[in-house]
Amino acid sequence: MFSSILYIILKIVVLIFLLVLTLFLPVGIPALFITSVAALFYYLIFDSSGFHWAWIIVMFALAIVAEVLEQITGSIGAKKYGGSKLAMLAAIIGAILGGLLGTTIIPIIGTIIGVFLGCFSLTFLNI
Repeated sequence: MFSSILYIILKIVVLIFLLVLTLFLPVGIPALFITSVAALFYYLIFDSSGFHWAWIIVMFALAIVAEVLEQITGSIGAKKYGGSKLAMLAAIIGAILGGLLGTTIIPIIGTIIGVFLGCFSLTFLNI
């Protein structure tokens, strides 16, 4: 009895975690990969009769395609409005560094602020 209640509670916690991760998509946190990893853990921990392991592979493949398309469309937009290749590279590096440093200082909010500051500062310094 106790193990079934604990099992249900653990399942609810994992599903809430997945829902919260999908809410991070609009702010640029790579929730696609985090959600894919969480789905993989869900598949490994719980009874996975609801879906096949191939869906995990499809999920990771779609996450990779989405990230590549995001980078391509960002580059096209920057090129269209006059951004240089050096500025695009500086923006990517600044966003990564700012996100990592911001996360260590203040999780979530620091990540968002760090990405904006890192992207802006490195792009501004290279122009």
